[in-house]
Amino acid sequence: YGALSVNTEVAAIMLNGEMTDRAVPGDIFEVVLKDVPFYVESGGQVSDTGILTEDGRPQTDKPSSVSGLPSSFRLSVKGVQRLLPGFVTLVCEVTAGEAKIGDACVASVDVERRNAIRRNHTATHLLQKALRTVLGSHVGQQGSLVSPDRLRFDFSHGAAMTRDEIDKVSDILNESILSDWLVWDKQESYKEAIASGAMAFFSDKYGDVVRVVRIGDGAGSDIYSAELCGGIHVGRTGEIGSAIVASEGALAAGVRRIEVLTGKGALAHARKQTQQLAQIAHTVNATPDHAADQVSKINVQLSEARKELEALRREQAKAGFDEIVTGQSSMVNGSAMLVVEVKADKVDDLREMSDWFREKYHSGVLILGAIVAEKPALLVSVSADLNKKGIEAGKLIKELAPIVGGSGGGRPTLAQAGGKDASKLPEALAKARELLDK
Repeated sequence: YGALSVNTEVAAIMLNGEMTDRAVPGDIFEVVLKDVPFYVESGGQVSDTGILTEDGRPQTDKPSSVSGLPSSFRLSVKGVQRLLPGFVTLVCEVTAGEAKIGDACVASVDVERRNAIRRNHTATHLLQKALRTVLGSHVGQQGSLVSPDRLRFDFSHGAAMTRDEIDKVSDILNESILSDWLVWDKQESYKEAIASGAMAFFSDKYGDVVRVVRIGDGAGSDIYSAELCGGIHVGRTGEIGSAIVASEGALAAGVRRIEVLTGKGALAHARKQTQQLAQIAHTVNATPDHAADQVSKINVQLSEARKELEALRREQAKAGFDEIVTGQSSMVNGSAMLVVEVKADKVDDLREMSDWFREKYHSGVLILGAIVAEKPALLVSVSADLNKKGIEAGKLIKELAPIVGGSGGGRPTLAQAGGKDASKLPEALAKARELLDK
C-alpha cells in the first residue's frame, strides 16, 4: 500500500520449481525479493505488474566496454503469487541481461495499471452501496473481480434488473464519484468494525484485527460506505472520474452479475458507443439524435417488405406446384395419384403442398420427396376416402423411410420422415410408385 518503487535485493530465483542462481532471457522465472511493492491478488483484486531493474546500472542490453561488467538486467513482472503467508514470488520474464541472487535492484509497479485497478476497486464499494440503495438491503457480495480494464460484481438478487433500476444505480454511482468523498482505511478489531456498521460478507476469512475502508466526508459523522477490505483504493472518489454500467445478467439462481467501467475504460467505452451511433446515423441517413427513430421506421418497412416477399414466394411456389400437379398426376377410378420430387426450403413447405393438393383433389394420394438442408425428407398424404379403403400414410412412410436411412411416422392420412442419405431419394420415390401401383 506504500511506495510504488522500492530498492531491494534478489533473494532467490526458481525455474520450473527448482532453485537456480540466475535468470536469463528465454524462460519464465519466479523471483523472490527481500522487499516487495507489488500487490498480490486477493479479495477479487488482481495482482500488480511492473519491472525489476538493476540498481545503479545504465539500462542497456550490451556489456560495458569500460568496466567489463555484465549487461544491466531488466525483468518484466507478469504476476505475483503468495505461496505462503509472508512469502511472495514474482513471475518474471527477462527482457535484458541476466539477474543473479544477491543483485541489488529497483522493483517498480506499473503505476498506470495500478491506478486503473484502484479506481475500479473503490468503485466496487460505491457500486455495492448503490445496489443496496436501489434494490434493497438483501443485496450482498457473492464474488468480485477488480482488474485494470473493468470491475465485475456478483450479488444476491432474485430477478433481472430493469432498465430503470440500472439507470438509478448508475446515477447514484456517478453522484458518489462527483461528491469527491475522502477514502481512508483503519486497522481495528473485528468486533469493533462490525459494531460500527462495517459490512463483512465473508466472516470466516477475517482475523481478530481487520482493515476497514471507509468512504465519506472524513469527519466521521457522515460515512457513506464502510467495508472490511484488504485492497488498494483511491484517496478520493473524484479520482475515479466516471462509471458506466456495461452489462447485467444472471450468474446462478438468485445471483446476478454486473460489470462496470471506470476512468479511461469508461471514456473509451463512451467514445466507441458515440462512434458507433454516428456510423449508424450515417447509414440510416439521420442525425444521431434521430437515429433510433429512423432505425425503428426502417425495421417496420423491412418487416412489411419481408411479408410481401414471402407472399410472392408462396404464390410462385403454388403456381409451380399447380403445374406439376396438373401435368404429372394420374387419375385412377376418380382418385388422383402423384409421386414427385420437389424443391423445398423446409419440411413445412411439403405440408403446405399437401394442402394445395387436397384443395385440387378431394380424393387422392400424394407422396413428396425433397432435399431439405442437404438431407432427404418424405411426406405422404392420403385422402380420407382412400384411407377407409386401406391406404394408410403411416404404413407407406414406414416402408419408404428406411431406404433413405431414416424413420418416420404420423397419422393415417398424413405422415412424414427424414433420412440421412440424400442419394437414395430417387430410389425411395420409385418404391413409392411401385407401392401405389399395387
